[in-house]
Amino acid sequence: MGKQKNCLFVCTGNTCRSQMAHALGQQLINQQDLAWAVDSAGIRAKVGSVTTPDAVAVLHEQGMAWQGLSQQLSEAQLRWADEIWVMTQEHLTLVTQMQQGIAASEQAQIKLLLGDKELGDPLGCGRETYVQVLAILQRRLPQLLTSL
Repeated sequence: MGKQKNCLFVCTGNTCRSQMAHALGQQLINQQDLAWAVDSAGIRAKVGSVTTPDAVAVLHEQGMAWQGLSQQLSEAQLRWADEIWVMTQEHLTLVTQMQQGIAASEQAQIKLLLGDKELGDPLGCGRETYVQVLAILQRRLPQLLTSL
């Protein structure tokens, strides 16, 4: 196993998308003994909010017992991360701006999780939207975590 890399998933409130990516990422790391550590945060998170019930339910249906607490994106997390995967262009712009105060040699790579597409927020869109978001993450995360 190589040197551990640190991955940070970022969305808006850190109660849906980034928490689901965090849970799935952790499951993949555990199952495949990958040299990664994962965390998640939100650009406008209310600190300590629980993962949404729909996100918890769809994760549970896939064998992941998950209940996270939201975190506001911090400079410490930016410094910790080697890779930062964001859900939207807004997240990409804000994280890039936040990282400007960090020495270039210490800056993480910041990328849209889906390459050139955004992953929309499922909050308030119904349970089926959460199922769709999880399916997208299940296709994408193995590619990301095993390719680096």
